[in-house]
Amino acid sequence: MNKVIQNMKANPSNLLMLLIALAFPIVYLNLFSSSFISWDDAEYVLENRDVHDFNFTNFFTKFYIGNYHPLTMLSFAIDWKIFGNAACGYHIENSVWHFANTLLVFIICNKLLNNTIKAFIVALIFAFHPTQIETVAWIAERKNVMTAFFFLSSVIVYLQFLKTQKKHFFILTFLLFLLALLCKPSAIVLPLVLCAIDYFYKHSFTKQQLIQKIPFFSLAILFSIIAYNAQESGKFINSNHAYPLYERVGYAGYAVLQYINKSFLPINLSVIYPYPQNKGGSIVIGYGVILILGLVLHQLFKRKKYNVLFGLLFFIINLILVLQFVPFGEVLTADRYLYLPLIGIGIVIVSLISVTQKQLKYISFILLIVLGGLSFARTSVWKNSIFLYSDILKKYPHSFVALNSLGAEYMLNKQYNLAMPYLNSAINENTNYYKGYYNRGLLYAQTNRFDRALADFNKAIELNKYPKAYVARANV
Repeated sequence: MNKVIQNMKANPSNLLMLLIALAFPIVYLNLFSSSFISWDDAEYVLENRDVHDFNFTNFFTKFYIGNYHPLTMLSFAIDWKIFGNAACGYHIENSVWHFANTLLVFIICNKLLNNTIKAFIVALIFAFHPTQIETVAWIAERKNVMTAFFFLSSVIVYLQFLKTQKKHFFILTFLLFLLALLCKPSAIVLPLVLCAIDYFYKHSFTKQQLIQKIPFFSLAILFSIIAYNAQESGKFINSNHAYPLYERVGYAGYAVLQYINKSFLPINLSVIYPYPQNKGGSIVIGYGVILILGLVLHQLFKRKKYNVLFGLLFFIINLILVLQFVPFGEVLTADRYLYLPLIGIGIVIVSLISVTQKQLKYISFILLIVLGGLSFARTSVWKNSIFLYSDILKKYPHSFVALNSLGAEYMLNKQYNLAMPYLNSAINENTNYYKGYYNRGLLYAQTNRFDRALADFNKAIELNKYPKAYVARANV
């Protein structure tokens, strides 16, 4: 034991990461008694025949809920063999992936910043920031933590390549990039991060460095096409939000502001953040944010503030895909989209801090207490679907997605009297929401009101040609 303590004193990195390791099970304790939720968990795990049958071929040849992520599906299949339908095992594995990613963040930041305490602060922010709870708590977001693991591993190996110029490190960087893409295609932004790292180290970017990235950009283009086709097949490209390009640019700037705000003030978090009601004002604010960001980047470049510049670029690059330039889903922002960008925010924060090492340690302790406490409280929301959807409606009572989901959950529990008001409200909030008609049709069918059920299924089909509505209508 004395030898272990001496080794930790000799290498403070081990002691710092041990502190995070000890805090991890406390902060995430609530998740280990949480259940599956009805958003995506059933389609990915509970009701997925490919997962139950360990259909390896299908994982690599099929899309699941508008996504192509064969390695993620493979991990679910392994979990099903081990844990079956016991949610605790899946939550533990998500937490393990997240802890592994925290270690990788610490290693990367230690190499980039050459300051152990600052690297620890970034790792601590990444580990316990309340916005991370959505990724860790949501079993269906396994794809996020797995992609991050291979993404960050690729970055570490690339840093080793820059140091040694040995080809096998470059090849391994590429292979880890491929593994990240097979977990979730959002990893396509990695080549841009590698370019930012090149500039961070050499303060310039050459034609040779760009040529070197051709294999990475080629693979990124291939998976971009696959991802778009996957989204199209699942009808997740949302025509309701297909605004003109100038509006989407404004909304993108507004979304960036919201992500910055949640990074520094993580309160009133929700699984759903609807598009802002003041459309014109939000778009104007968005353009203002883009202008300010451009000026800030220019000044950082001009003044050679490379640490802050890299952190801000890392933040922007990892957000670019989810800023709704290609409209998908029903929301403008989501906590899970901050999972990797938060690293960039952390790098910016520690790079702007000008204090002593002793003061940095005090800051670390305060952050651990504050962020850990907020995250612990946030995990309780993920106890089950009813807790989760009710939490959304406390903050956004007009969210038709949450109204529909809560109504559907009560219906699954055969609490029909509780379900109907929520389903009616969902349709009233958005008369073109096909899932609202579908779920209300199911409720009518289950309570033997078949004429009304047919009318709602017909409406769902009229609005979206919803496949499940065809099956339900045939059953009626």
